[in-house]
Amino acid sequence: MAEHYRSTQFFLEMNNKVIICTPTYREPQKVADFLKSCQIIKYRPLKVVIANANPGDETSELIKQEKKLRDYEIVEVFGHSDEFWSATVNRGLRFISENAKPEDWILMANIDIVFGADIVNLLLEQALNQGRCQIGAISTSNNYAISSGVQIKSWLTTSTVHPYAGVDIKNVPNSLLIEVDYLPTRCMLFPVEALMNVGVISDKWLPHYGADYEFSHRLAKAGYTPYIYTGVAIKVDKQNTGKSVYTHKSSFGERLSNLMDIKNPSNPKFRMNFVLLVYPVYAIPTAMLAYFVRTIIETILDEKQIYYLFGQTERGFSE
Repeated sequence: MAEHYRSTQFFLEMNNKVIICTPTYREPQKVADFLKSCQIIKYRPLKVVIANANPGDETSELIKQEKKLRDYEIVEVFGHSDEFWSATVNRGLRFISENAKPEDWILMANIDIVFGADIVNLLLEQALNQGRCQIGAISTSNNYAISSGVQIKSWLTTSTVHPYAGVDIKNVPNSLLIEVDYLPTRCMLFPVEALMNVGVISDKWLPHYGADYEFSHRLAKAGYTPYIYTGVAIKVDKQNTGKSVYTHKSSFGERLSNLMDIKNPSNPKFRMNFVLLVYPVYAIPTAMLAYFVRTIIETILDEKQIYYLFGQTERGFSE
């Protein structure tokens, strides 16, 4: 306990700012819950940048009230209601890039996460120990770990491992640092200099799903090694998402009609874009074929049938 106290005190005395960047669209209760979790964060200086895709709504009023109650800065960045996740996040990232110092840190987060620990101090401690890196928390839903990072087994076949996905969170070892090939950005810490080096998210090619993986992979290629840190766990609302077969019950007809929807992670167009942006050239033909087959499976079969055929543990599917 004394060691943890000294560690926390050390971080509180640092001058490097941590800036949380999170997007939202018409979900004031999620914003309220997220900011309530942020009360646990003791690190200072801290700033929370909320990119609001529907400015002037109830969320804007909530942010105004929260600003008066907190001893850290809360900034609302105005977005547009016709934009999707990637473009909204980029508004926040561009604001940070223009106003932060290279030695500051960004914590990219989804607005639908909640947490019961000081995620900033815990993630930052690991990041400082590792050097050039990006570090993500382990994500949970209904007391089970879900996909929190991706290890590539084969670029040719798109075979992957998602460490501890599908495992009861009580059975996940604490304080493990697991190197992966790329991370989701539900709760991912990295230095501002990394953003300045690689640029923002590819919102034109990947307006919604896959964009966070591509961004994390680009950071990795620039020398910022991605890790999952099991010492930090967040809770995720899996229902607060797009039109995935794994999070919403749907009929075959509904899955077919949603096939080309931007918010469908099985959308073949954006899966092909992801392959072109992320996969090595030699693996692009086979990876495109593999993703096309996966799209067919996810359209024909429902969640239970897919889990029955392919298993669930350490599989990412399209969460």
